[in-house]
Order: sequence, then structure tokens, then C-alpha cells
Amino acid sequence: MRRREYLMGLGTAATVPTAGCTDAFGVWEDAPEPAAERADARIEGAWPTHGFDAENTRRADAPGPVDELTGLWEAENQIFGDPIIGNSIVYTTQGQDMHVRTREAATGEWVDTPLDGASGSVEAIAKDVAVLLDVDDAAREPILRCVGLDDGTERWRTAVEGDRPERIAVVGSRVCVLDVDISGGGYGLVLSSYDIDDGTMHWSKRVRDGDGERLIPHFQLACDDDAAFVSIGDRLVADSITEGERLWTDPFDALEAPLACGPVVGDDRIIVGTDDGVLTAFDSDGVLDWQFESPSVASDLAVGEDVVYAGTSRIELIDSSSGERIDSVHNVPNDQIALGDGTLYATADGELSAIDTGTGEERATLSVETTTVESDQGTPFETAQLSEIAVVDDMLFVSRPDSSDDPSTVFAIGPDERH
Repeated sequence: MRRREYLMGLGTAATVPTAGCTDAFGVWEDAPEPAAERADARIEGAWPTHGFDAENTRRADAPGPVDELTGLWEAENQIFGDPIIGNSIVYTTQGQDMHVRTREAATGEWVDTPLDGASGSVEAIAKDVAVLLDVDDAAREPILRCVGLDDGTERWRTAVEGDRPERIAVVGSRVCVLDVDISGGGYGLVLSSYDIDDGTMHWSKRVRDGDGERLIPHFQLACDDDAAFVSIGDRLVADSITEGERLWTDPFDALEAPLACGPVVGDDRIIVGTDDGVLTAFDSDGVLDWQFESPSVASDLAVGEDVVYAGTSRIELIDSSSGERIDSVHNVPNDQIALGDGTLYATADGELSAIDTGTGEERATLSVETTTVESDQGTPFETAQLSEIAVVDDMLFVSRPDSSDDPSTVFAIGPDERH
């Protein structure tokens, strides 16, 4: 189940199955009760929010697995998307009542922690708290909750301004939320800022009117210390983090086609991809910096040191200062990409690859078996689509969508020595 599907069904009982697993790597294990003691095996790093950080760089200062990709463990996760990892724990969401399950990141063992069993899904970890997306039982409306990691105590809860929170980014003491609002008869977007310490709403504004439109265009949120950047259909807007006032809106009409991916923020630039295969970079003032024509529409972006990586029919490496092509590698259609320290990870139709960023050499691959899902028109088809890749220490974490028989599955992948 994708988060969007979960929130669309707030008024009715969930119908997602809670049992069963395809055991794609042959390593499925679970226990009837959580372990009372933490495992000795630990990981030190974290993937604390979707996209790794508020900028959506999808870049971790971690080596990741390089020369071998081995399936280590897998577990069901009701919501398809980035796993959230911190404190050597993978936070998954389970059950028809959508509650948190905490698993040892290194081993997959279900472990008893203060957050295990909490209602909702963990969207971000910051400071000593977790930010959860949840549902108010009485009103059947989405809410945000902030819960202490050490004791599981709820610090605060607040109703959101729209109907369906889709992206949450934590910037310092601010929690920025982009959510869909259908009250105007179409799909509008509301951007809000809350205080992470007490839940106070600093500001909230409508960044897109629905105008009766029944189709949702591509939209995404990325933030730096000064601004929140929102991609909306064929526009990119920037609003002040502190006050919420509009800073700029793609002032030179550089975007000539609907947005397909981004924004990501890196090297003082905001980068987006459009449906015509063009990548566009703006500076922090909204001034067009450069444009790059890729061979096909980019499905994902990542930003490394001085380099933009674009997943298209191959992976394009682009100089982030000039917009010039540096190289292209991995000549297959790429779905998702992420960066470790010296290694680029990419998924393509269920195959996960580790690519040396210096040489472009494919160092290792791993395939995940397909699962049957339904299209928007209800037609079943086989897919091995994987979610965004989380890179933590020498491990990777990815999810596969649910099917009619199985819930979404989170996979832990690493070197064979971790078995």
C-alpha cells in the first residue's frame, strides 16, 4: 500500500492483507513476539527521512555494499516507500490498524523498543524524536504526532491543514508538510510549517488551487535552511522557511513541460526534471543557471559532490556548476538511484546494481522476483518495481509494492559477511 492509498481510505477500514511474504531471497524469518534485548550486531548510520535529507539529495556518507549484493533479511511493511532507519532500527508499518514495528537493522529481528506498536507510520527522525503520520480515531482525519524515541511518550499532536500529507521534511526546528487538499473540488496543495518541539504551526498557505482538477500533477517538496521549494505541475515555487512568504516562482518560465522529478537541492542549486527530458537548475534566487537535455525523461535525481546524477535510459553524470555532461553509465532504463561514498546504486525493473562512481564499472547486481499488482485501471501485471534506495553503512534497504496476496516488503541487502 502506498501512503497515498492509505490516506485516501481514511473513512473506511483498511483492506490490505497482513500475512504472507513472497520470501524473495529465501531468508524470511519472524517471531511471535518481539525480542526483549537488543542484538549485538549494529549499524551506526541512518536514513532519517524520505530522500535521506530535506534537500532530497539521496546521498549518504556511507560506503554501502560494493563488490557483492546479498539479500540479508526481509519483512512486511504496509506502506511502500523509503524505509526510515535510525538508532540501528528499521521502522516499518504493519497491520490493518497501521502501527509501527521496529526491527534490528543488521538482522531484521523484531525487537521491543519504546516506539514499537505506536500508531501510525514513522516519517522522519530528528533530534531525539520521531515524527509520525497518523489518523485521529474520532475524526478519521490525518494528524501529525511527535514521539520520544527513548520513552515512546507523545510530545505533541496536531491536525494537518489539508486532507492527505504527502511529504514531510525536517529543517532544524521546523517540520514542513506538503499535503493534498480536496476541499475545493479538485486537488490543491497546502504547505505548512510546524515547530518540532511543541507542534505550534508557524504558518500555512495554499500553494496550488485545485480548480476542479481531478488529476494530480507531479509534486514534491525539498527544503534548505532558507526556503521550501515545491514542484507543482509545470511550476517551481520557493517560500521562506521562517515566514512562509513567496520568494519566487520560476520567474523566467524556464520550465516548458510538466515536471517529472525533483526538486533536489545541492551545490546551491535547485534542480528539476521535466517530461521533455530537460533538466533545469536554478540558483537560490530563482535565476535560471543551466539546462541539460537528457536522452529520455529522468525518473530520479541524486546530487553528489559537484555532480548531478540523473536516472534516464542511462545514468547521466552532469557537472552541477556548468550543466555539462561528464559521463553516462549503466545503459538501461533506471527507476531509482542513490549515492554512497564512491558507489552509485540504481534499480531497473527489479534489478539492483552497484556502480563505481569513478570508473562507471558495474561492480555487483541483485535481482528481486516479480509480484503481481494492479494498474490504476484494475488490470493485473507483473512488476519488480522497487522503492527509493536507502544507503546505511555497508547495507541497502529497499521496498517492493504490495500485491493481492502479499503486503509491501522491505528488503535488507549487504555483503555476504553480514549473514
